Amino acid sequence: MNKRIIAVTLAGVLTFSLCACEVHPENLGINISNNNSSDADKYAEIPEEAYTFWKDETPVDEAYYEGRYYALAKGAPAGHWECTDRQLIFSEKTEYSDDDLTVRVVPKETDDDYDYDDGVFYYEGNGGEARMSAFALFISNSYKAGEECDPTVCFEYDPRKDSAPGKMYGAAYFADVKPGGDIFGQSISVREYFTPKYSNKVGYQQMRGYGKNTINAHGGSKKSDGGEEVTANPVANFPSIVTEGDKIWVVVDVMDGETWQLGFRKCVEYTWTLDPDEPPVGMAEAVEEEHDENSGEWTKREFAGRWDLSDVRYVSSDVQEAEKSGFKVDANRYGADGQNLCFDFEVTGESHTGEKKRLFLPFKLPYSLYNTSFYPGQGFYPDVRIFPTSDGENTPGNVKCLYALCDVENIEDPTSISVTPKYFFDTRYPRQGIQYFSPYPEGDTMRWFEYNKKFELSFDGGFPEGSDDGEKIYLVFSATDEMTGECALYNIATYTYTKGPIVVWEYNMPGY
Repeated sequence: MNKRIIAVTLAGVLTFSLCACEVHPENLGINISNNNSSDADKYAEIPEEAYTFWKDETPVDEAYYEGRYYALAKGAPAGHWECTDRQLIFSEKTEYSDDDLTVRVVPKETDDDYDYDDGVFYYEGNGGEARMSAFALFISNSYKAGEECDPTVCFEYDPRKDSAPGKMYGAAYFADVKPGGDIFGQSISVREYFTPKYSNKVGYQQMRGYGKNTINAHGGSKKSDGGEEVTANPVANFPSIVTEGDKIWVVVDVMDGETWQLGFRKCVEYTWTLDPDEPPVGMAEAVEEEHDENSGEWTKREFAGRWDLSDVRYVSSDVQEAEKSGFKVDANRYGADGQNLCFDFEVTGESHTGEKKRLFLPFKLPYSLYNTSFYPGQGFYPDVRIFPTSDGENTPGNVKCLYALCDVENIEDPTSISVTPKYFFDTRYPRQGIQYFSPYPEGDTMRWFEYNKKFELSFDGGFPEGSDDGEKIYLVFSATDEMTGECALYNIATYTYTKGPIVVWEYNMPGY
């Protein structure tokens, strides 16, 4: 396989949201001080140290995908992510002290099975004393490819004076972990930051530097003894581009926010393990069930055929960095699977030199994770979201996007790939046919939401009736920079047709 052709996460129903790669919070769309919403004012600012202590996500190198396959495609080997190691590591330095402040972090020692604290922070300073603790719960020892991982992280604050010192901040992410020289004795390569499961919806959030009253923590509650509890709910999807023996770590860090020198790290290693006793994906024999056609519990439907997901790939244009007329463009992929599209624009000419803009078109797994087939006429409703950031209001930079069912030629060669739209989709609000679309100018083809700081376009899609067994159609999402027209990224999902008729019994939920 050409190394530029990359298997992708399911494009059956695409949802895009922001990828986090810059160092500073204002470059992530989280600049609370500049947000005009009164709701944003109640959140504490995420400290600058959070964007220097925790590394940026690592761009995906194309060589990573060689020998890997998309685990949810029909016929792929059955497998799962299995927990193979767990670690709770404390920083090499467990105490800090100067004239004004003393900080200690220690493991929680308890015989109580229901006391989950992993680490406790003690603070002593001119304003008094404080005690804080934190724990992270992981819910499963195994996950399917693409399955959602949603640990719970809790910070607990004992009763304290307002003037007492003490702050905690956390991060949750997928990573490659090796021995190294950080404060936990490791070397971390961040694959993808988790995002809040329950979003406060002001800009895009990632679980990097969350803490008490920050916008990316879910919420807090007062305890009966006068203390306080803050809960964070990180969420991300396990990789779907795999090969046997692949490893990935789920990492939760909790740091002292006074010194940024003390903390603890909880790591859980997962390994992609094949299930040789299970049939390949989508190849299990269907169990025939008898249904009473006169029963109101079931409805019989007959379809002319079925489109099955048979392959998914990322294709990057041969040019991923270009410069023209004083402007530079970079196109990259981020995320645990390299699923997130990202375009960086920079002014290099004499006027406005150094101004930058980033457009994020990241990918989030759809609701049809375990149903990767579509019947002719069956609807699906993807939302495309683009989150922009820039240093200057007038910084140029735009992408031209396509979302359609297409014919694709030369998919193995990014230098000559040909994508021909065949079936365009309608937008939902207002309902109209749409072909190519862009975030700019605002309101032209994509809606701008000031509160959410995003562009959005909602589609009403469907698959046509096929002709013959083995016919293929390609669901394509692509983005091309409009500054040079040379940098392009494609998400391509291949669907193969099985001619019917095919009978499907649909269960009628009570009350419907």
